[in-house]
Amino acid sequence: MRRTLAFLAAMVALLATSPLAAQSSNRVIVSQGTDSLIFLAGYVAKAKGYFAEEGLEGDVRIFRGGVQALAAVMSKDADVYLGPPSTAMKAIKAGQDVTVFGNVMDQIPTNIVIQGSVAKAKGITKDSPMEERIKALKGLTIGVNAAGSAPEQVLQYTLRAAGLDPEKDVKIAPVGSTAALIGSFEQKRIDGFAFSSPASDMAVERFGGLMVVNYAQGEYEPLRGFLYLGLIARTPWLNENPDRAARTVRAFGKALKLIHQKPDEARAAVRTFFKDMEEKAFNQGFAANAAALPDNPRIDRHSVELNREFAQTVEKIQLDVDIDRVFTNRFVDLAAKGR
Repeated sequence: MRRTLAFLAAMVALLATSPLAAQSSNRVIVSQGTDSLIFLAGYVAKAKGYFAEEGLEGDVRIFRGGVQALAAVMSKDADVYLGPPSTAMKAIKAGQDVTVFGNVMDQIPTNIVIQGSVAKAKGITKDSPMEERIKALKGLTIGVNAAGSAPEQVLQYTLRAAGLDPEKDVKIAPVGSTAALIGSFEQKRIDGFAFSSPASDMAVERFGGLMVVNYAQGEYEPLRGFLYLGLIARTPWLNENPDRAARTVRAFGKALKLIHQKPDEARAAVRTFFKDMEEKAFNQGFAANAAALPDNPRIDRHSVELNREFAQTVEKIQLDVDIDRVFTNRFVDLAAKGR
């Protein structure tokens, strides 16, 4: 816990010494920790011109991980960070003044898939009760992209909730990139993996895998409605720029609406950001991640509470912060009034 908070504080201090970008009263720079289909709403908002419609000079910038993306916001090199409320809670605990002010993804996009041959040997199918499917992971080697990554944390949480010890009952193997996970699965060097679509869909369709848990569909009840991506900004920035914050929320709200009501149009818009991805994989990834998005940016208090409970369980830290201090729907309400 101390290392996490110390690293966050160090990153903020480092970036705070950099020259501040010239700020326009309509500038909104959105920071994210990676380039992934989980950030559908931001890509749609940019591609469809929703920022411009709101009179905003909007842009999306990619950083190396969530810590750097949030640190960019704290140093004013970006305005809004797309990330989980637990990151905001850690920042608050470290003495930073941040607030979650919009909901962009309220299901976990990670899935768990295992080899079809392993499922057969374990006597489980897609119709088996979920508890049986999860307990069948005992004794298996399950790949993740990296140690400490979100997929690994989701896997650990799920194992613990099922009464399994992640350190003794399952071998969790950091494999690397999406391509490495798929390659290891195809060559049966791992029994399964925890990762998002389209990798999990490819494992099922191409290599006969079995989907153990599909979190994006809200299938796993303990984490259903988990606020995975929120709009996070410095509280002073929100207080000084309420109209700009509301217009930012409205731009994302338009994107969420298009994704749900006109998915083909939204998919075509996002495709411009992922031109090199195979068409089938892109379509699968878009559909799976779209299912994890809310139809509006309003934040549900329980979804934030889930974040704290999850972080405390998996990371074994104490996030004794006031939940009502972490988030606000003030700007969601302002956005609705300005329609």
